[in-house]
Amino acid sequence: PPSAPAYIIYTSGTTGRPKGVVVPHGALARFAVAAHDRYGIGPSSRISLFSAFGFDVHVGEMAMALAAGAALVLLPDGQMRAGGTVTRCVEALGITHLSLTPSAAATVALPRRACALSRLILIGEACPPDLVARWHGHGVTVINSYGPAEATVAVTAAICRTGEAVTIGTAFPDTGIYIAG
Repeated sequence: PPSAPAYIIYTSGTTGRPKGVVVPHGALARFAVAAHDRYGIGPSSRISLFSAFGFDVHVGEMAMALAAGAALVLLPDGQMRAGGTVTRCVEALGITHLSLTPSAAATVALPRRACALSRLILIGEACPPDLVARWHGHGVTVINSYGPAEATVAVTAAICRTGEAVTIGTAFPDTGIYIAG
């Protein structure tokens, strides 16, 4: 059933207090469907499995690929770190969707314009405008996504453009967000 646990992930999340978060099947399915639309994922997409196993984005990468019938591309052993090796893997493996934290994306060399990469999904920390400009100007759609582990990977997304404010975007369908001020 949708309320049955899909996985448990250990996080300190937004509270700073370590805890295990139980994520139900329904929430994971809701994320996968929303990611299909918000991230432009289809059967011909090639999504990298880049994130560390202990980071909830790892589960999200698998869910969004499998739910859309897309390919889930595992990077070769030893290549799961930021920098030039990621760029070489993106180019060589035809990856179309790459999920990175903004700090990791800042260390990655820009791929050639002729490569398949079409979406860079930034998640896990605040996104600086200069990072958006660097990637957006290179022909890649930059998507800033936000969501604590308690909310199943991500609950918002925004397409970022150079010269515009970087926001967390709007809520995924069937999801409400509350911002305390």
